[in-house]
Amino acid sequence: MRKITILVILIFVAFPLFMFAASVRSVVWMKSESDHFIYLYHTEVASVMTEVVDISEETYKELSEFYNYKPEEKIILILKGYEDYSNGYAFSSGKVVIITLGDFYPYRVDDYWLKTVISHELGHVFQLGMVNDFLRAIRPFISRYLTPNALQPLWMSEGFAQFSSEIMKADSYDYRRLPYLVDGLSNDQLFSDDAINNGRSPIGYEAAYNYGYAFIDFLVGYYGQDKLVEFLKYKSGIRGIFGIDTAFREVYGKTYEELKAEFFQKMANEYSGTYNKLQPLALTTEMEEILKLSVDNDRLFYTTLDRRRHLYHLYFENTLLYSSAYPIVDFDINGNSIGLILLERDNEGSQTRLYIFDISKKKLKRTSYEHILRVQLLNENTAIVVENKFNVPTLELLFMDKGNYEVLFAPPDQLFSISQISLSPGARFLAIRANDKGSKYLLFYDFLKHSMVSYLSTGDFSIGSWENGCLLVASERGMGSQLFSIDPETGQQFLLASFPRSALWPVAHEGFFLITSQKEGFKIFEALPEPERELSFFERKAIRRKSNEKIVEGEFYKPLKHLRFETLFPYFLGAGLYFEDYLATTSLSVAAGYNSMNNSPKISFQLKSMEYYPMDVEFKLLFTGIQPDFRCELKTPNLFDGPFYLKAGMFFSFIPGLFGSYIDLGYVDSTELIGGKGMFKNFIKIKDVQSSVNTMELSGSISVEWENESLQLAIGTKARAILFGNPGAIDFNFGSLVSEEKLALGANFCVEALLGSRDFDLFDLLYFFEQGIGGKLSFLFDAKPIQFSLTLYKFESLNLYGSYPVKLSFGFSIENLKLKPYFNLSF
Repeated sequence: MRKITILVILIFVAFPLFMFAASVRSVVWMKSESDHFIYLYHTEVASVMTEVVDISEETYKELSEFYNYKPEEKIILILKGYEDYSNGYAFSSGKVVIITLGDFYPYRVDDYWLKTVISHELGHVFQLGMVNDFLRAIRPFISRYLTPNALQPLWMSEGFAQFSSEIMKADSYDYRRLPYLVDGLSNDQLFSDDAINNGRSPIGYEAAYNYGYAFIDFLVGYYGQDKLVEFLKYKSGIRGIFGIDTAFREVYGKTYEELKAEFFQKMANEYSGTYNKLQPLALTTEMEEILKLSVDNDRLFYTTLDRRRHLYHLYFENTLLYSSAYPIVDFDINGNSIGLILLERDNEGSQTRLYIFDISKKKLKRTSYEHILRVQLLNENTAIVVENKFNVPTLELLFMDKGNYEVLFAPPDQLFSISQISLSPGARFLAIRANDKGSKYLLFYDFLKHSMVSYLSTGDFSIGSWENGCLLVASERGMGSQLFSIDPETGQQFLLASFPRSALWPVAHEGFFLITSQKEGFKIFEALPEPERELSFFERKAIRRKSNEKIVEGEFYKPLKHLRFETLFPYFLGAGLYFEDYLATTSLSVAAGYNSMNNSPKISFQLKSMEYYPMDVEFKLLFTGIQPDFRCELKTPNLFDGPFYLKAGMFFSFIPGLFGSYIDLGYVDSTELIGGKGMFKNFIKIKDVQSSVNTMELSGSISVEWENESLQLAIGTKARAILFGNPGAIDFNFGSLVSEEKLALGANFCVEALLGSRDFDLFDLLYFFEQGIGGKLSFLFDAKPIQFSLTLYKFESLNLYGSYPVKLSFGFSIENLKLKPYFNLSF
């Protein structure tokens, strides 16, 4: 028997490579506590902890008074400082995650980001976690997730969270939100169940936030705060499982549909006829939103999001230049080159990266510059960027051909965010839109004088292109906008145009002023010219240069030291206990039950550590009757940046005696493909198992998935070859088909076709949406006769309580000439 194989050597070669890769963005986690919170944060965000403690404790005080409820235990608040698809999220079990990086969100005005996101996520904890006295007494012994208030539609959860921010004066139903509500008064599909629960709207899931906030505001405004709290208390017990309609009838004396009709009637009385005749420029398709406008030498460029296919596009006029399955965060043009920032996956989760796109060649070049948030391109080798540098958005002049940079401006701390930048023609001035704890500034950096001037705004604004040496600005004016110019040297401001809705990204193009605004999603409009006159929206004021924050002293976080009980779970004819640490990186489960299939008792002990230590570790101890099975596995995370994939691992089994190791090498990517979205997954795996006979397997798989609005296709193959040893030592499973031969090849084809949308509900408990048919055909070829499986099924997509998507599939399958019923439930 071979004691050491080439594969084991490769494992230990890969391990130091991982250590080197992780050191680039490695973080050290700390822990501290206040009266009502346990804080977990990495050292890069430690400087804002004083502010976080003050905001969270103040929010706790206000929300506990409003909801008349206090959580049984301290709330776990986790702070992260790097790019993510989400800006924060919460669990009804009393845990929230906050992304401290400030955000510029087109659908809402950006106030003091940290206060807004903390109060929003804590609003979820208070509202979702509220339970009556009986459940409060038994919840610590059954499950932290015993929260009936969470059994409600998505729009209601987000409505309460935004209203909680309003209680803290950190949010409001502002002029950026209003246009979608007004459009919904004349198009009820914008607030259909499919839109506000499933996110199938021109603004995606933002429809749930928009409607939910407006509806909760309506309930408080017309029926009072006490009724709203009474409604939540009704839902906080066992009666909460019967959905929101029962609670509305009991507390408000009206059904949800009656209250919804009343809400729209009152909104119609207030806003009916408000600027509904606006016509956008026909530059986008249905369900495609404009993300940003930019001009270069009077050439118009813009990026869009196709919400049907979940694809991002870059256009020049009406010509499509580039499509991406990854979000386009920002872009800028200079001559024949475009700087693109994409949010992509990496071995830490997600990160932004700078790319350079050649217009004439239509070729995209990947650069090594990560964590870039904003870009202005000087040429194909030089750019001005905002880098997320240890959670501080730092303005830099980037020399890509030389591999170095120059810092132009470093904010005092993480509470200062940079959301937009715009470079003047000739590169004399750089305009910067900044937000310092809710105060919005316009900064001008002068490259000739190497100096900066700053202006404090009197309201919300967005910067755009330049015209005649002046920056174009679209700013808040009542519930609409005004477009004006500002001279970077004198500070003089002159009104140029207006628009009756909120406006972003003002540019001058072919003698017109263009902006983006909402009309069932963001589109391009011509601003309405106005007589030129001087105005004063900005006033000269110096920005804060020093941080006033004190470092909060914390202790090093140790996951194993902070395991806590989470929930009971079923285990055969028995039950188990599940424990998890505060960061959800380490878990422990202990379970016992009786397997009626083979009439034997089962005992399980599992300890797992993921995404914290240099290597992930999993221990399993299982007993079937008195027969033990002990296994241990160690594996690295992905050692490469996406889309490439490399993982290595080893596993032990003492009873029975077994040792193995493996390396996975792969490539995973998404792109636009034949009018839809395609995903490619290619993997090669080398696996070695040493027992009584040493066995090595080489396997590989290729899969292509494709989808558009009504069709999903998947084609895949999987093959293996036993290079030496016993084929039975390594399982080869291809769906329900199994092989123990040395050579095996599997192939499958799957298709699903959407037949239509139902869009109805049962008692506001089950919301039915899509329906369709599907089929799967699989083959397995080896030394034995061909194995095959054919499955035909009907599927229904529904949403439990309007918040938890479920896919129900039922039909039949033929497996090796045996007819079987088919049923599948997926979440």
